[in-house]
Amino acid sequence: MKTIALNEISKYVKWDYVKQKFLVIKEIEPKNIYLQKLLKNLRNGEINMLNTYDILLETFPYVEKLNQEIINNAISMQECVKKRVYKSIYNKQNKTLKLEETKCTNKNHINITKRFITELNNMIYKFDVKEIFANRVFLNRDFNKPFIGKVDILMKTNSDYIQVELKTSKTNYLEKNNANLYLNKILIETSREIKMRNLFILNVRENQVFQEYEKPKKSLENLILAKIF
Repeated sequence: MKTIALNEISKYVKWDYVKQKFLVIKEIEPKNIYLQKLLKNLRNGEINMLNTYDILLETFPYVEKLNQEIINNAISMQECVKKRVYKSIYNKQNKTLKLEETKCTNKNHINITKRFITELNNMIYKFDVKEIFANRVFLNRDFNKPFIGKVDILMKTNSDYIQVELKTSKTNYLEKNNANLYLNKILIETSREIKMRNLFILNVRENQVFQEYEKPKKSLENLILAKIF
């Protein structure tokens, strides 16, 4: 796996959507300040550190007040779709993506994934994408409370990057989604190695499939920053 920034820690940890925690998948070698910080927050194979999922959950608690079975089914579908998209990116051999097979046989999930692949291929041509990366984990240590988070997709152009988060909910949580992109931007840019052109939410189940990042209102920005200062 090609590491694209000093603060990228994908080689050592992964997000477990069932436990909703970051788990260690490889012995951590403290080669830089980010890995040193990660090692200090390792407890029994889990990363005991604030993460973007928890920050969003604390900031938007009302969003999750639904029947637990509905939430579980929605998470399961989203993860099934993401796994297939990720695999399609991992195995990319030409300019565009090809739909890859996984263990999931749900026809609805497969059709949704096909639409994601189509939209991502359109982006590859539109922005003349040179490289594309999936399922990457970053660590930010610039604040009083260091935090980590996973980003779905990073697209590299000649001069900068575009970040894309995949969503499959029929309900469009505009403010929460934008806050998700705001946290991703902080995470990705912390090492100063990656210059972001833009960030998007991509949800093929919405009429408007793309939601472009906008800087949050000051009140929301302060609420988010209060959790990491």
